[in-house]
Amino acid sequence: MSEIPKKIIFAVISLIMILAICALCFYAQPLVMRLTGSGQCTLPPEDFSEIDLEGVWQATRLPDRDTLIIRGDGTYKQVIHKENLDYEGSEFNYESEWLTWYMESTESGYFYLHMEGLRLCAGILRRDCEIVGGGERKWYDPCRGQYIPMENKGVLVVLGDKSYLNRPPRGIQLMLLTSSSEHSWGYELINTTPQVP
Repeated sequence: MSEIPKKIIFAVISLIMILAICALCFYAQPLVMRLTGSGQCTLPPEDFSEIDLEGVWQATRLPDRDTLIIRGDGTYKQVIHKENLDYEGSEFNYESEWLTWYMESTESGYFYLHMEGLRLCAGILRRDCEIVGGGERKWYDPCRGQYIPMENKGVLVVLGDKSYLNRPPRGIQLMLLTSSSEHSWGYELINTTPQVP
């Protein structure tokens, strides 16, 4: 084989490896960093409305799954499958009744989805799945830079997405308020029809 084709093959393989590394770095970033950038949250699209929440949303940390089936009538159902428990030989499966959700908006353009009765154990490691909501402590809102209560409920921020590749359906994702700056638990739309999987 001549020297020129070897150089071309080497250049092509090198380019493919660089692109693969760049893609890996991008997708390995925590969801919160992709959505909030340098600390300021990305607003949802200008035409966002409550109807855009309708559908099946899912957050995963393999093998754990947290699924939210959101209906346009102000109700939702949560389905959890959790294997990463603190004790061995066990898993947790849960399906709620239809519970209530409502939307809050702020003057700065942020939208918050309040979900009554939400369980946080799939997203928060070492959290008891029998606990409902966030308890008496306050949870960090990275968009407003403040702590808010989530007693008997969970609060999700409706965020736009800065990425140009793999833009989420409807241009939005849902992020749970955090227990620390290191934690992020985000839901992506997997089905636009709110049916129980």
